[in-house]
Amino acid sequence: MLPVTLEWIGAKQFEATNIEDVKFRMDVKKKGGGAGLYASPTDHLLAAVGACSGIDVVAILDKMRQELKSLRIDVVGEQVEENPKYFKAIKITYILSGVDLDRSKVEQAITLSQDKYCSVRATLSDKCVITTEIILS
Repeated sequence: MLPVTLEWIGAKQFEATNIEDVKFRMDVKKKGGGAGLYASPTDHLLAAVGACSGIDVVAILDKMRQELKSLRIDVVGEQVEENPKYFKAIKITYILSGVDLDRSKVEQAITLSQDKYCSVRATLSDKCVITTEIILS
């Protein structure tokens, strides 16, 4: 089990604490009536799917002896208009640079992350179409 406890801290803001006592706050965007002081729950969700996969990709490329110098992951979500405004599509773009990166190994690392290791993506996969783009620079 991976418990997270949320405490309401006022207005539309919550503070989350995980099992290691790491804290982070969430708010609602200004257009939704929040103060916009912290990332929204949906921002956290998009960040979580990107970070979860990114952690896998870094580890897999390291095992493949690929010399990664930088990795940026852009995640864009498209929500439906009506409530609940769930994500109907998410696009993940991986922008990588390194020393002589082998595109086939990069593609393999990303596929392994998405299909086998990333628990956040696996959780979302039944409700959402997730596409991928890879950019080597």
